Amino acid sequence: MSPVTMPHRELERERTSDERNRAQRRLDDALERKIRSSAHLQAVQGTADELDAFVQLQEAEEEVAARDRWMEWADGEDIVPPWPDFLPLHRLLG
Repeated sequence: MSPVTMPHRELERERTSDERNRAQRRLDDALERKIRSSAHLQAVQGTADELDAFVQLQEAEEEVAARDRWMEWADGEDIVPPWPDFLPLHRLLG
């Protein structure tokens, strides 16, 4: 179900510190994964593992972007929850 077809009551956010704390924890985890992926890519450059490491880094960067979007929503800067299919549009709009 998309935000357009979802009942309004389901889109209402609960302004709790729990939601923000969970979003922050997951963003921190995603940032750590990105750092590890970047270090791994540097370590395997020029080897057969380079492509896999590059893909892992790209996935980690996408996860950081999604978690950052969740933080924006949890902080109340956005009305609509961060649905995964909104990520490319969010990147375009900047």
